[in-house]
Amino acid sequence: MYVVQITLGPSEYITQVDWSVGPFKLKEIEHCITSIKFVTNQATYGPFGHAVDSTHYSLPVLNNGSVVGMFGRAGDYLHAIGFYVLPF
Repeated sequence: MYVVQITLGPSEYITQVDWSVGPFKLKEIEHCITSIKFVTNQATYGPFGHAVDSTHYSLPVLNNGSVVGMFGRAGDYLHAIGFYVLPF
C-alpha cells in the first residue's frame, strides 16, 4: 500500500472530484471505489487507482463553490464516498 498526501496551496481549492465504482476482482469485492481524482483551481491530482470495468461519476462544483469536506464508508476498502460543498 502506498500513501499520497495532497497539500493545497493557500489560495487553492477543489473544484471537481471524479471517481469510479466497480469490482475489485483480486479480492472478489463487487462494489468499491476503484479510482479518484481531484481537480483544483490550480492543478489536477490523480487519478489514483484503476477504473477498469467501473462506473464513472463526477462532481463539478458550480458557481465558484468548493469542496470543503469528505466522508466515506469503508471496511478493508472504500465502499462509499460523499462530499460537503460550500457554495460561493
